Amino acid sequence: RRVHGGTRRCGVMLFRPLRIAIVRRLFTKTDATKFQKSLIVNVPCETMCDVAADVNAYKTFLPFCADSRITRRITPCVFEAELAIGYKMLSERYTSRVTVFRPRMVRSVAVDSHTFKRLVSSWQFSPVACQPSSCCVDFTVEFEADPSMKALAVQALFSQVAEQQVIAFCNRATEIFSRTAKVASSA
Repeated sequence: RRVHGGTRRCGVMLFRPLRIAIVRRLFTKTDATKFQKSLIVNVPCETMCDVAADVNAYKTFLPFCADSRITRRITPCVFEAELAIGYKMLSERYTSRVTVFRPRMVRSVAVDSHTFKRLVSSWQFSPVACQPSSCCVDFTVEFEADPSMKALAVQALFSQVAEQQVIAFCNRATEIFSRTAKVASSA
């Protein structure tokens, strides 16, 4: 049965892969852009959460990420990270505060950026009842850019970049999980 763009099976909402929603807020003083994507991946929540929280590895698999590193640990579950992103002539270096609610959520808020007035991303992971080694991934990123030419260019490319990054995160988690599964089965 179809419910809100998805199909309900085994009591779990299954979303169509690559479902994208770009939402521009109206009737507010901000000009925020929001990207949302939900999909089921054949990877446990723990693995997806580990990939989303491993900021130091972003530069090795994420498109448009030139550099990524954790700069300061605040608590075991909260840290600050610096990211450098770039596409052709556009580049931005910013600092985010990342909070990890293992294994269900990773939330990131930019605390120092020249291009973004506000940049908030959230990964949420839910187990899929009838698929024990799978999870539902809900990704949301919302930003409000400064009114500069650079920010306007970032806004124009935003949904493409976000889409490619979600796919890169899921591919990375699948690669890690299948490597782990092979090691476990050969032991």
